Amino acid sequence: MSLTASLWTSVSGLLTHGERMNVVGNNIANVNTVGFKQQRMDFQDFVYQYIGTAGGMGQVGRGVGVGLIFNDYSQGSIETTTGSTDIAIEGNGFFNVRPLTNNVSYYTRAGNFTFNKDGYLVDPHGYVLQGWMIDRDSQYNYTTAARTGSGIIGTGSPVDICLDTFTCPPRHTQNITLPVNLRNSQIPSEDDKCVDPDYPFFALLHNWDATQDPPLGQDMRAYQSTMEVFDEAGRMHKLTIYFDRVANSTDGTNPPKEHVGDGSYGESYWEYIITMEPTEDVRDFTSDWDPDGNSPTYPNVPDKFKGLLGAGTITFNSSGEMKDMTCFVPQAIPTDAGGDGVWWGNATPGDPTSPLVIDMNKWIAAPFSTNGFPMIAPNFSGTAGQQMAYYDGAREVQSGTGLTFDYDNPNKFAAGRMIAIDFGLKNKDRSWHFPTTLPATAASGTRPAQAAQGVTITGGRTGTLMSIGDVVDGTRNAWRLADVEDYADPNITGMSKLLLNGLDGFAEVQPTRTTNLGDNFYEQPGKKQDGYTYGDLRYVNVATDGVLSAAYSNGVTLQLYQITLYEFPSKQNLRREGGNLFTETRESGQSSSGAAGTGTFGTTHGYSLEQSNVDLSREFVYMITTQRGFQANSKGITTVDTMLETVIAMKR
Repeated sequence: MSLTASLWTSVSGLLTHGERMNVVGNNIANVNTVGFKQQRMDFQDFVYQYIGTAGGMGQVGRGVGVGLIFNDYSQGSIETTTGSTDIAIEGNGFFNVRPLTNNVSYYTRAGNFTFNKDGYLVDPHGYVLQGWMIDRDSQYNYTTAARTGSGIIGTGSPVDICLDTFTCPPRHTQNITLPVNLRNSQIPSEDDKCVDPDYPFFALLHNWDATQDPPLGQDMRAYQSTMEVFDEAGRMHKLTIYFDRVANSTDGTNPPKEHVGDGSYGESYWEYIITMEPTEDVRDFTSDWDPDGNSPTYPNVPDKFKGLLGAGTITFNSSGEMKDMTCFVPQAIPTDAGGDGVWWGNATPGDPTSPLVIDMNKWIAAPFSTNGFPMIAPNFSGTAGQQMAYYDGAREVQSGTGLTFDYDNPNKFAAGRMIAIDFGLKNKDRSWHFPTTLPATAASGTRPAQAAQGVTITGGRTGTLMSIGDVVDGTRNAWRLADVEDYADPNITGMSKLLLNGLDGFAEVQPTRTTNLGDNFYEQPGKKQDGYTYGDLRYVNVATDGVLSAAYSNGVTLQLYQITLYEFPSKQNLRREGGNLFTETRESGQSSSGAAGTGTFGTTHGYSLEQSNVDLSREFVYMITTQRGFQANSKGITTVDTMLETVIAMKR
């Protein structure tokens, strides 16, 4: 019985060393397999049997067994490739791939992905790589989209990574940033090129004449900057912003009409207008609202005023830094609301032969984008309902207390077609903060409400004006351009300054901002817009944070997806499925997801593949020791066999 047990002890050694040789052989076979993780087999002694000894009971071992198959997840070497969709993970984490036909999840370190005919990014089995989709409309900063605290750029749950089209559809410009340097002349009047005693802060607006070429003469503005933008069809247009300083000056009258009052604040003021090419202005301010676009539209902006999109002021402090601004846009009264449907008028009301002038009662404070920048409505296509800045439900109401619009509701019919203007000041609460009340009597003197702000009444004014933030008859009241001009008067010393501070302390200075600290005029770095025309896919790239970007022939690079990485509480207990795939088990624990480069997750590298981590020199050592062990166990079997032959021979 004892010899038979010894025989099987040696047999267990043969079997176990054979299994180890299988592990070693599998490692060597996969020495060039992409993303392969080698294994190591550890031995453990088998059962023990008690036998009697002179000193009592003793134990005798009965062989060897497989103790552990250890999965080595150490980093494999990174090989550079020419494939843009070859992706390597450096550090911890697994890719997640799923068949298109079901919801089974597989995990892998092999990053040899390609796009199939339907645009899915798949592994060699046709399983689709998973990642977070990135909102293409949120990429105005171009370099990287806004991140969450977890480092995740994309939104929602991980989805199949798919390029549904290999072309880039056009995008209407929705945001422009224009950081310019305006000259800080020691003689302000040198840069006050456009002067109008009746409209000192909006002289550019009142001197615009699109029937002339150019609409503003060279000597009618201090500086101008032009930016190319795109409409929804990918057609390019040009927006030009004109700047002019508003300086103290007189017009020869008695008393003189000053541009800035007494100048006691040490501030400087600039006016600006935002314009488009007059020949491209196809806005129709008389068409009724029609969300389906069924109403016929006809360009009806008078030739003189074509191209005018917005007007406003910029206030600089004594250090030459942006402090405040205003922005006004044209808003017609729809014809079915009892209005005339236009935002201009004759110089002499009722006299059609008198020259056309801007009706400043029809220009109201601009709505804000979600990012806190004022918006204009260029309506390059002329589509009905898109020329207005505000939503139809906020149309003008003749309530006897002023014009009422809801500044919280930009025109929904023009969504994605309006353009936010960033000169360097962001409105933190998306509300205008003009003064809520103005002098209500004709009495001279200083009113307590304005005394703290340095506003002294030296002439008569009557009436009370409500700001855009006040609710009147259930809607919000809109500040009009006419209100600002009416009170931008030297007879109310300092009142013009108060009225030009539309953000009134709620301004947030941006990293790139308009300033007038320079010695000359120039555009600062950071000028940009977010529109583009059609483009064909040129190549894709994967960054270290797992973001997959696509570059197109129109020069646009879009961040499309962020690859999701996964980790497990116990990687040792993942189930190998073959084909470089693993699956989750109860013993491995549930997977946790994250972005590359955060937490315990490694980084990703495009144009790279992680190679097998098999160490051949070590495997050869294992092979030799395994062979020696196998040989020794076989020798044990032959020895026991000889012993058994001797026992059998004794019977003879």
